[in-house]
Amino acid sequence: MAMFPDRDGDYMLTEPGSYVVGANKDVVRIIMHQTWAYQSITDQAPINYRVWTSGTREGRKKHPQFGVSAHFTVEADGRIFQHVDTKDGAKGTSAYAYNAVHIEFASRDEPLTDDQLHYGAGLMAWIASEHPNLRLVVVGESNKHPGDKKQAGITCHSFVELVGKAAHPKLTCPGPKIVDQMNTIAVLASVRAALV
Repeated sequence: MAMFPDRDGDYMLTEPGSYVVGANKDVVRIIMHQTWAYQSITDQAPINYRVWTSGTREGRKKHPQFGVSAHFTVEADGRIFQHVDTKDGAKGTSAYAYNAVHIEFASRDEPLTDDQLHYGAGLMAWIASEHPNLRLVVVGESNKHPGDKKQAGITCHSFVELVGKAAHPKLTCPGPKIVDQMNTIAVLASVRAALV
């Protein structure tokens, strides 16, 4: 099992179809997301757990393979909660979902807080230590320039769906304020990884 040792808790998903056991055989990317709830709303991890569980149940009524999830939620105060083992595939995007670790940052079009940057970088450094083929470099710079087809490194929801030519890409996740901070968190994660 790949469970982040410094997590503040976990709300592990158990709903069938919300994740795929063993789908992360070769993790090469971290996909950043935003939760869509303002940072002033505390304890978003249990909200994510409930929303993803009910969303998966409802979606599977029409599409048996449907599921929604992420591996982690990083709260505005930096607390980290785990939802899915990083060796299993979360269903956070319609393209490039597997061989990826999905991180939801508590935000609704807000920049990451200093705590999210600090603790999120530590989480990314740990992910790289558990999955040695992951490079802590940013892929893409905007929805106009989302990066190459490999999407290997630190990327985001909209970039992978644009490159993967998803039918309805989620262009506002994680939003421009977080996209503008991707280089900062990548540098912080690289520094943390070098110290381990």
